Amino acid sequence: MIPFRDLCAEWLKDWSGAMDVYMTPSCTSALEAAALILNVKPGDEVIMPSWTHPSTANAFALRGAVPVFVDVDPATLNLNPDLLKAALTSKTRGIVPIHYAGVIADMESIVGFAEWHGLWVMEDAAQALLSSGGGGQLAPACSFGDLAAISFHDTKNVGCGEGGALFVNNSKYRERAAMVVECGTDRRLPGRVGNYRWQTLGGSHIMGEPCAALLWNRLQTAKWSTGRRLEAWHAAKAELESYGFEDEHATEPGNGHIFWVMDELAPGASHFEPLHLSPAGVRYGRVASPMPVTERAGRELRRLPL
Repeated sequence: MIPFRDLCAEWLKDWSGAMDVYMTPSCTSALEAAALILNVKPGDEVIMPSWTHPSTANAFALRGAVPVFVDVDPATLNLNPDLLKAALTSKTRGIVPIHYAGVIADMESIVGFAEWHGLWVMEDAAQALLSSGGGGQLAPACSFGDLAAISFHDTKNVGCGEGGALFVNNSKYRERAAMVVECGTDRRLPGRVGNYRWQTLGGSHIMGEPCAALLWNRLQTAKWSTGRRLEAWHAAKAELESYGFEDEHATEPGNGHIFWVMDELAPGASHFEPLHLSPAGVRYGRVASPMPVTERAGRELRRLPL
C-alpha cells in the first residue's frame, strides 16, 4: 500500500511542478527545514515582509540570521520588490516573499532581483494552495522559489488539523533536502534502504500517516472547495462595492483564502501584528524601509467571513 504522505506529495508535485515534495508536520517545520537546507548561518541577512506570521522570521532567526523587514504593496500586502535594493547588503543571502491571503507576490520581479544578485528565494506560500500568478507569467504558487513551504493547518482552505509541505525546485538542494527532513541522515538517498548514516544537521520533518490520510481525503475536493470560496469572494466584493468600498478592499482573489478590508471600524477579525513592531522583531530583526502600508494594515485591516 502506498503511504498517504506519498500520495499527497505526488498530488502536490502534479499541481506545482516541483522536483520533490516532502510532507511535513507543519508549515513552520517546512520553513525551519528550509533554513537548514539553505545552510543559513549566524549573521546572514534574509529579506522578508514584516506583514507575515512569526514563523516566517523564526525559521531564520533560529539559525542566527537577521530578518530584514521591508514594506508591502498596498494592493496585495505582499513584499514590495521596489524596496529590495535598499535592503541589500554584503550579508544578504536570500529573500522570503509570502503570498498573503493566497495572492501571489510579484515573483517575476523578486526572482529576477535574486538571480541578478546571487540570492536564493524561499517562498512562504502558507496560504496559497491552488493559487497562481507571479507577474508576467502565470504559474502556481510553490513553483517560483528555490524552495517553498505551504500550510495545511485547519485555518487554511484545505487542512488536516496541522500539517505542511516542503517543495524543492532547484536541483542544487535536492540531496541536502532529502537528508535534512530525515534527521540529517541519508536514509532517503538512493541505495539506502537499511543501514543509514548521520550526514548533516536535520530534524524530524515528516508528516504522520493519520494527518496524511485526512489530508489525502480533503485534497480530492480541493479544487471544488476553492471554486466555492472564489464564488463567495466575488460575491463579497460585489456587495461591498455597492456600498462604496471600491478602493478599500482586496483587489485580487488568489485562492479566496481571505477577504480583507482596510477599515478599523468594520466588524471582523484583525490579523498580524507587524513583526518589526513586535518585541522579538525589534530584538532579532532589522528594518530596511519605512513601513506605512504594513503599519496601516496592523491598525486597520479586518478579515471578513466568507
